[in-house]
Amino acid sequence: MQKEYINHLRVIAIIAVITIHVTAEFFYKFGEINDTTWWVANILNASSRFAVPLFVMISGAVILGKEMSVKQFYKKRASRLFPPFILWSLIYIGFDFFKGVDIDTMIWNLKIGYFSKGKTGGHLWYLSMFICLMLFAPFINQYINGIKPNSSDLFILLSVSFIFFTLNTVASLTQVIKDINITWYKQFPWYISYFILGYYLDKSYYKINLKKFFFITILIITIGSITNFLTTIHLHKILDSLFLNNTGMLIFIMSSTIFIYVKNNITHTSKAILTLSDLSFEIYLIHPIFIYILVKNIPKTYLLHTFTIPILIIATLLLSLTSIIFYKKLLRTSTNLRRRK
Repeated sequence: MQKEYINHLRVIAIIAVITIHVTAEFFYKFGEINDTTWWVANILNASSRFAVPLFVMISGAVILGKEMSVKQFYKKRASRLFPPFILWSLIYIGFDFFKGVDIDTMIWNLKIGYFSKGKTGGHLWYLSMFICLMLFAPFINQYINGIKPNSSDLFILLSVSFIFFTLNTVASLTQVIKDINITWYKQFPWYISYFILGYYLDKSYYKINLKKFFFITILIITIGSITNFLTTIHLHKILDSLFLNNTGMLIFIMSSTIFIYVKNNITHTSKAILTLSDLSFEIYLIHPIFIYILVKNIPKTYLLHTFTIPILIIATLLLSLTSIIFYKKLLRTSTNLRRRK
């Protein structure tokens, strides 16, 4: 049975993802927008950088510790990951055409660009990373469960490792021959710790009170937003994840703090939270389309106003949620009609 706090963490994580992508539209316009609007974008962005690590931690809490063979694990994960990855990769290829990406760029992307980046949409890097992580996850699961791998398991592990050796060889060749840097397959090892951490914190009994929770999170947000500003002013580089990087210590601490606090302070899940939680993956997949449409159609006189940022975050969430619910209802209606025939 799903634990109550997991639903809340999913909702927090998906709102944080949307916040990162919405605020990026303003954060990278430093000097073009008023200081108040930029600082709101900066602070909200810094407040949300934990999003991806938290999603990985949730996966660790939900997936690890269950007894299943390596083959069963792969079969279950493949059925859940590959169909949406393939479908939404195709959707975002089409979305590039819709956005008016020039033909030369599209040809390059179709030939090598999408492979070199491991994604067709900016946010789909997460799926590429997560699929790589899932290739090694069943062996982490075996270790946690104290199961000794048999010869078949070891053969699978070596085969998976060989895939990455091959990818590394291809990446080296493309770097030398075409000066194309392929690194997407190297990202997942950083998230193994988050994956295990989610399982560990789910099984442990650490507690943190509200005062300490606020102190830690506000301190990290302050450090992140101020260093973002100083980097922009003194180094002339607009970077939103220099100190608040997913692979940095501050986000590791922040993600852990949020996980622990929510785990020990949630006793009830409302219908709205449950709905958002159940559809969080679909919201993650579709939300950039609505951000693009909203930003493209909002008059510039309003786009750069401070109040536009929270409105865009809420609007993106609601439009994504509504479209998914509508699609699922259409799908159910269509299925029922076919069955009646």
